[in-house]
Amino acid sequence: MMTIRDAAIGNVLANPDSDDARLELAAVLQKAGDPQGELIVTQTEAASELRAYGPTPDFRRLTLRSNELIARYQATWMAPVRALADNPIIIRGLVEGVTLAATKFLSIAPQLYKLAPIRQIILVDTNGAIDEIAMSPYVNQLVSLSFYNRSKVAGIGDEGARALASSAHVRKLKRLGLQANDLSIDGMEAIASSSRLKKLIYVELGGNRVRSPVESYGVDGMTGLVVRQGTSLEADGQALEAKYGRIAWLHAPSQLTRYPPEDADF
Repeated sequence: MMTIRDAAIGNVLANPDSDDARLELAAVLQKAGDPQGELIVTQTEAASELRAYGPTPDFRRLTLRSNELIARYQATWMAPVRALADNPIIIRGLVEGVTLAATKFLSIAPQLYKLAPIRQIILVDTNGAIDEIAMSPYVNQLVSLSFYNRSKVAGIGDEGARALASSAHVRKLKRLGLQANDLSIDGMEAIASSSRLKKLIYVELGGNRVRSPVESYGVDGMTGLVVRQGTSLEADGQALEAKYGRIAWLHAPSQLTRYPPEDADF
């Protein structure tokens, strides 16, 4: 028989982006004396504060309390996901992010998505799996997808970038990690011109065959924050916008609350 707790967890899994679903689960957990309920509330409030106002004192206070709870209970909260994937990350009170081998993703995604509201994934050593990944409906709920390749493994390349750009399953992506993936300007243009990737706000493109077209920027030596009035769009970025209009992720340094953004920003 399904319990109220089971129903609340199921609602979160079905609506991984929803704050309301998580707060309903938090109420159930807090009533049962489960400290993960407090974590959901605290991290959800912190994320809302950050989105609205940046890293305020209230955000830092909430983050400190969240960190205390995670340090105490993370082994228990992460254990089910850790059996399938590496480096689980807790966001808004639940495991949202993992790292795993690209070739393993498609086989374990059904199990993984039943355990946690996964929204962020780092795939390691993509090799020839990029076409299958791009076509997978398991990419549908991701807001962040990154490809990391070890030194002797080829990146996704321009063909992989084109596969992602034409995928029917990438419409929710806000972050795309393509650092050191053997891209030329052609691959970057595929991402820039895609009608499926309109929600992207941050694309990591360092270490490829050509320089990243994202804004260059200065950093305040005292605070480490981006000096926003000192940003300037690279020539390749200007050329892309001349062809395709304004592209949000090219202006990430001057537009995001934190740069580079952190997992909680998505």
